Amino acid sequence: MCTGGEIPPKDIEHMRTIYQENYAQRGERFRAALMEGFDQKLREARFYIVRVKGKVVAFDTFTDKSDTTVYFGAFNTAPHLHGLLMGGVVLDKSLACEGRGKEVLADGFPDEDISQKYLNELGFQGVGTTVLGGETLLRIVRKPEEEHSPWSDIDLDAARAGTLPEGLYAHTIPMERPFVFDPEREGDTLVRLFHDGENRYVVYTRSTSANDRQGR
Repeated sequence: MCTGGEIPPKDIEHMRTIYQENYAQRGERFRAALMEGFDQKLREARFYIVRVKGKVVAFDTFTDKSDTTVYFGAFNTAPHLHGLLMGGVVLDKSLACEGRGKEVLADGFPDEDISQKYLNELGFQGVGTTVLGGETLLRIVRKPEEEHSPWSDIDLDAARAGTLPEGLYAHTIPMERPFVFDPEREGDTLVRLFHDGENRYVVYTRSTSANDRQGR
């Protein structure tokens, strides 16, 4: 772990390059907003970095939002290493360290594989959306007591068939339509997310304290 001020300039430039390559298909406004956010992280965040032969290949950041909440962001792996262990190494280590006893916030594209990993394997829940540089992102949260998802046995087949435990329900969204965070009641949270190439299957859990929207 290190701060932005402790990272050599050549590493910072290489991290910028990885960032830009990973989001090359996104709009110019979004990429500019990412870089602005990265500059802010260099001033405020803690960085976790994996290097191979002295070269940065993966990194992520954590920024304190309060004494009990941290913001997790900038998780990137060099494009030629996507799907390998390098990203998982920094992700597992940093979340284990930073998430101990704290709430972790993050944002991500709901249709990217990594967002499904956050929701389906790492205990995050979707609570809403936010907009950055004209792109809609899913806001996710992991509570301190939920480092491992209590719904780990729910898979794509169960979500597709609707064979879910009591208190859970699923919405089906065709992939050609934009993702919409649309729980049935205020306070419900998104706990699992799958897609099969044709449809997304978005699984929500009902909040026991939420008021039905129709009754508000």
